Amino acid sequence: MASFDRDIVFAEAIMNHGFPPFKLLPWLILCCLNAFSSAARSKNCIGEPGAVPGIPSGFTLGGQGSGNRVVFPDASGTVFYGSRTGLFHIPKNYNQSIARGLIISFHDRGESGMQQEALSKLSDPAINPDMLVIYPDGIENEWQGDPAATTDDLTLAVNAITYAKSNFCIDTERIYATGMGNGGGFVNNILACDPASKQLAAVAGVSGAYYSQKYTGTSCTGDTAPIYCNPGRRSLPILDFHGTNDALAPYGGGLMRSECMPSLQRFIANWAGWNFASGTIQLSSLFNGSVT
Repeated sequence: MASFDRDIVFAEAIMNHGFPPFKLLPWLILCCLNAFSSAARSKNCIGEPGAVPGIPSGFTLGGQGSGNRVVFPDASGTVFYGSRTGLFHIPKNYNQSIARGLIISFHDRGESGMQQEALSKLSDPAINPDMLVIYPDGIENEWQGDPAATTDDLTLAVNAITYAKSNFCIDTERIYATGMGNGGGFVNNILACDPASKQLAAVAGVSGAYYSQKYTGTSCTGDTAPIYCNPGRRSLPILDFHGTNDALAPYGGGLMRSECMPSLQRFIANWAGWNFASGTIQLSSLFNGSVT
């Protein structure tokens, strides 16, 4: 595992596009995300002015799957035809008097929020007993940043956070975003690089597809791919897991689907610079060389 400081954690594993063969990844993500926390209550916590007791109708504490499907209103609070959807997990021990952390978990390209819930296991109380989790659905099952995507998913992310803070007791300084593949690329390469990241405590990607948003050529290498990011705040903690054998989002970067990707080490080194970290990447091997 390699790290620059508390704001950058970067792990690579010998695996294909997907979760590592070991079952520790959900624990590692939650452990790292929870390391960056404090406490600030949203307006719907009991004791705050205007708080409405209870949870919205149709939700089940501890529920998973289609039983907790939600339609996210737009910025004005309006639900309309074409409004974005997702799943919303509320832990069984949810108490409106206690501010909880919130995770938004974005699925991979071609998948859904329900599949992301099953894959990430973030609704499993044995792994995540306390935090609320949103699993949005991408339009055409993909996210902004993918070469084929034309949607504004930044607005979706902001609206989802607003919905959660308006209807549940959320610790507004413990709001996190994580994603898999295309979802990881959206989180670490789009959402984290937008003023909206001011609302986030930390971000985490797994096998993230970090397509360059400034590429205009016909050929590229992982060492020359343009990297652009303007984080909403500095020192944004970022976590990345990536497989050295990943064929869909190559560790070494390069030309993929007519778009360019930087190498993973170069991508994370740039994040270190944006977070004002200094020094060089320090690598160490774990699990008999299976993790670096």
